[in-house]
Amino acid sequence: MRFILIFLLVGLANSDGAFSSTHAEDEAANLSFERLGYTPILSSGCTVEKAGNASEPYIIAVTIGSQVFNLVPDTGSSNLIVGSGKCKDQCNLKNVYRGPLIPQHTVRMEFVTGGMVNQYAIDEIGVGGLTVKKPFLASVENMNVGGAYAYPPSEDACYQTRDGVIGLSYGKISMGGILPTFTALAAKGTPNGFTFQICDGYKEKTQKIGHLYFGGYPSKIIDGPIQYMNIEQAEYYNVFVEEFLIAGKSVQFPQPVNMRPGHPDLTTQTIVDSGTTRIFLNTQDNIDVMFAAMIASGMVEFPSGTTAAHVKDFYSLKRAIRGAKVNPQKTFQITVRSPGGSSPAIIDVDPRNLFRQTTEGLVQLGIAAEVGVARTILGARVFQGNVLMFDRSQGRIGIVSGRGCDESYSVADIDTFFRGIFNASGSVSPTISPR
Repeated sequence: MRFILIFLLVGLANSDGAFSSTHAEDEAANLSFERLGYTPILSSGCTVEKAGNASEPYIIAVTIGSQVFNLVPDTGSSNLIVGSGKCKDQCNLKNVYRGPLIPQHTVRMEFVTGGMVNQYAIDEIGVGGLTVKKPFLASVENMNVGGAYAYPPSEDACYQTRDGVIGLSYGKISMGGILPTFTALAAKGTPNGFTFQICDGYKEKTQKIGHLYFGGYPSKIIDGPIQYMNIEQAEYYNVFVEEFLIAGKSVQFPQPVNMRPGHPDLTTQTIVDSGTTRIFLNTQDNIDVMFAAMIASGMVEFPSGTTAAHVKDFYSLKRAIRGAKVNPQKTFQITVRSPGGSSPAIIDVDPRNLFRQTTEGLVQLGIAAEVGVARTILGARVFQGNVLMFDRSQGRIGIVSGRGCDESYSVADIDTFFRGIFNASGSVSPTISPR
């Protein structure tokens, strides 16, 4: 029976936007708080203490069966993955899934940040007060890929700071043919979108660093007009970057930032990815030009006597510099193509979120070259201080400055929500209050 369920879900894996059921359409019209979800986003406690280390993922609480896991909410992947009891020691985890696995099939996954071998499991998954019973992946082996492990070893700064990942992207990139968790929730009637609100600054382990709303968002967290980025491909959350602006000046890159080198047919490969800490550029040549523009702008003020070689090492994540200070007046902006040919969305990244003071001095932690799959990635530094609405129902991502991030919220605060996937005509308004 379990294999039959997996087979059926494979058929649904790419149906993120258009399930068709008369009963489901009737149900989706009756929106209520039971269809909405909310969870606080917490700091994992993985902090930067030296140049080159920027792994500071945040986590949310997710239940699987009767167990609670701290998982990275990741818009750059689609699978829910935790360690299994078979991998407690080798995966360097204290908290592992102890339910039964389906041993006949395995799913091998490799990333720049490590790899794992997984088996299927089926259980009830709960996130933000919403639940769905579905398959997921449980790791049985922790793999070394290029010197990195998917589950960090004891000598790593991020050792045991997270239990796994919950992917929030589309079914097209789901490994093992598993229906993504949020798509399964939307199939039960949750409006088809979710919203990240991430605070500025840094927090200690398990302290609240933001909010994740499923199905909509509270209007009171919005501070200004919402701008929209077009989702170019319902695969990852692919967008098209038009410009990077440093202190108001366009950066003239030697290579197109949206293209994967060697793949001229793939021109919309920039990804909005909550599970990646930095902003990555797709080539080393492009990152060198970016750093040159940041240096020329005076974004960081260095103490007298700092050599050009030391400044270059600083921006290249190789050196901390004592006495260096960030000039917040030197703006960092990204313009992204909007839906329907309207004016591009402008993402304002606070320069202070690209650097951090550590015990060794100021470090650059926000920008690097993507040496693995060579994509441009708009990671967590884009989220800080902002509200991002992943409006899957209309193929767009809203972005706006946030407010009240340090306050407490609940499902009852959500008064603006997205359309349901069952109602392609759009008769479920994205601005109707469930009250």
